[in-house]
Amino acid sequence: MKRLLLILLLGCSQSLFAESGGWITRDGKPVPNTDSMKSIDGFGGSLVVTPDPDWEAKWNTPPETAPSFRTASKVRYGENLTILTFYINPKVNEAGEIDVVCDIKITRPDGSQSVGAKEIECAKGKLEGDPHNVRLSSAVVKFVGEEGDPSGTWKIEVSLADRNRKVVVPLKTKFELVETKPGTGFQSQDDFSKWMTFYYQKPDPARLPEAVEYMSESGLLDNENALAPSFGFLAGVFHDNPQQLEGWIKQLDSLNEPHLGVVVLGLWYANLPDSQKRVYAFLEKHQNLKQRFGYLYKGSPMPVEKIPLEQGAWVLDALWGNFMATGNKTPVQRIMTTLPWIDVKGDINRLLIGGAARWSLTSNAEQHQRIMHFCEEDISTQSKDVAAKLREVIVNAKKELESKNKKKAAQPI
Repeated sequence: MKRLLLILLLGCSQSLFAESGGWITRDGKPVPNTDSMKSIDGFGGSLVVTPDPDWEAKWNTPPETAPSFRTASKVRYGENLTILTFYINPKVNEAGEIDVVCDIKITRPDGSQSVGAKEIECAKGKLEGDPHNVRLSSAVVKFVGEEGDPSGTWKIEVSLADRNRKVVVPLKTKFELVETKPGTGFQSQDDFSKWMTFYYQKPDPARLPEAVEYMSESGLLDNENALAPSFGFLAGVFHDNPQQLEGWIKQLDSLNEPHLGVVVLGLWYANLPDSQKRVYAFLEKHQNLKQRFGYLYKGSPMPVEKIPLEQGAWVLDALWGNFMATGNKTPVQRIMTTLPWIDVKGDINRLLIGGAARWSLTSNAEQHQRIMHFCEEDISTQSKDVAAKLREVIVNAKKELESKNKKKAAQPI
């Protein structure tokens, strides 16, 4: 990285998920302090390294929607990363103003310093809205590995200081800059993401082992948020190609063992006649996985569409992964049923799931003509409360699509 690209954003306040005691999950459970997410004396910070090119669009969503960012533990040369710093509960002074600054340090694998920015103004001025809303710091760092940058572990350290509260929250994380293997099929996470997202349009099961290996080697499977869409996708491909399972399992058995969990869940939720037998044989062979997935011995395989939606927003991710593999309507209809949960009072879990459903349906209806068709088609068959929300989804998706088309048309040839 030849230079620090520091972008100062304005108006970056948004609701996500936090409470007076600190950070909570999308399911409303408290999150213990970690190196990259912690709270000290009521003031909290979180450091996210994402490869998402559309991170800003994901952030600029309705307050009740909890955007989900992919995180990266590995990145290849030429790929882009964005380093985001979030904060909660800044203290206001007598004038009702906040004053948050941060130091940003990025260290190369050889120990030399790539970035050393001090006392950057991250948030200042009148505080609007609930102080416990999650807010995005105005300091955003862009990174791209360029020729001459050393491969290996890059360390990121951010000290987030609430001057009014006189509290500093130190945050740190890291990522690996790695070489692209000669001859590899997927050249970047964007390349892989496009293949997976539109797989249903042109199924290519022969590439499945390569895809799972890429997810493992690129670090995607180190991200807990990637597990649900990944196993939902695998469940769909496994279900549609049972004759290839034997060969695939043998080929994937050499993966980094912690990453084999996505294969276990993909087999389980493929819901094939021999799913249970295959999963149990797999777990007996990998005792560490047996400890992790021992709960499967108490149940029976089921399709992704049967996972109780109340278990959390991750179920929506699994359903979307399943749609990408199959193009089927059933997982999308399942997501539609949670739309009325947006209006539920006193149940943060359902509220967040409903908000995530609305955002994801709108985003995917804009991106996939098939999903737009599903939404339009189901207005007449869904209950009144679901149909009303679907109309909103369709209107918003079409507005976004029209806006994008206008921007493209305005670009010089």
